[in-house]
Amino acid sequence: MRERLATKARHLRKELFVERGHDPRRTALVLGSGRSGTTWLAEAIARQHRARLLFEPFHPLLGSLGEGTRLFLDPAADEPIFARAAGRVLAGRARSPHVDQIRIARFPRGRIVKDVHAANLLPWLRAHHPEVPVVFVVRHPLAASLSRLRADVFHGLGDYVATAAGRADAEDSPAVAWLPRYDRWREHDEALVRQVAEWCLENAYPLSRDEDTGVALVFYETAVLEPVATLARLGEHCGSALGSARGAEAAIGEVRRPSAMDWRGTAAAAGGAAEWERQLGRWRERVSAPLLSECLAVLADFGLDGLYGEDPLPLGTGSGQAP
Repeated sequence: MRERLATKARHLRKELFVERGHDPRRTALVLGSGRSGTTWLAEAIARQHRARLLFEPFHPLLGSLGEGTRLFLDPAADEPIFARAAGRVLAGRARSPHVDQIRIARFPRGRIVKDVHAANLLPWLRAHHPEVPVVFVVRHPLAASLSRLRADVFHGLGDYVATAAGRADAEDSPAVAWLPRYDRWREHDEALVRQVAEWCLENAYPLSRDEDTGVALVFYETAVLEPVATLARLGEHCGSALGSARGAEAAIGEVRRPSAMDWRGTAAAAGGAAEWERQLGRWRERVSAPLLSECLAVLADFGLDGLYGEDPLPLGTGSGQAP
């Protein structure tokens, strides 16, 4: 009985906050693939701006959209049920133990919606809510994929596409151009190759879009090595929605704090820049040369080999263009 009361009290403390208005213009989005540092970066931005953090409301099983969940949409699609559900999220009207599991501010000035399932919704969200700034986070696919495999129970886009409804959504959206490539790799013998293919399906379509000033592309590795400059850039990008940020001198402390999803305490364990570079490259110790070549072949198949290669650090920006 006492343990149940303690659990309820913890959930209550997480949900005790006051929303001061429900204008979507007070919202910023942080999107990207799972285990790419989206929570870590969203927390840092939220602390800088004293904002509420909505955790993965688009999750197909645990999110707040219910039967209205869609993870693929054409930007011009008229989907009133989904539009209303997404509008409630952006207005901060979604509340649940899952969505509010990370509390940053009790009296937030704005809100950050962080999600790793909605990357392919980016063009639709920008078309229907151009007032909402977006931070799109990209991490080396091998590092992100290995982290997801360690999590074991990670529910990603591949699980959604494996359902009849999810496959139909994908086939009825611009992401259909990449489905044949995904199908070529999704049943590969190597789990890591399958995960990299899923990462590509999550990122190829949103990264193929023309440059949009409302979307700030952030490489996880750059944010790790240059946290002050990164947070300053994102503070300016999200300023119209979240208001002014705390001083830049606080940025390094905000970013070096372990995330709620940092199960291994990586942020706390690393010291200076040299140690961070070693941390970023640790995935190479777990991947053989032949397996690395196969994973890079998946990237090339999706047209994303301009983003990352054998090196842990990003190469630049890939086109991700469909044929």
